[in-house]
Amino acid sequence: MKTQRGYTLIETLVAMLI
Repeated sequence: MKTQRGYTLIETLVAMLI
């Protein structure tokens, strides 16, 4: 569950980068 939250944050950052 904790990993899922972290992944969401990373994905949001990646989306902003792209």
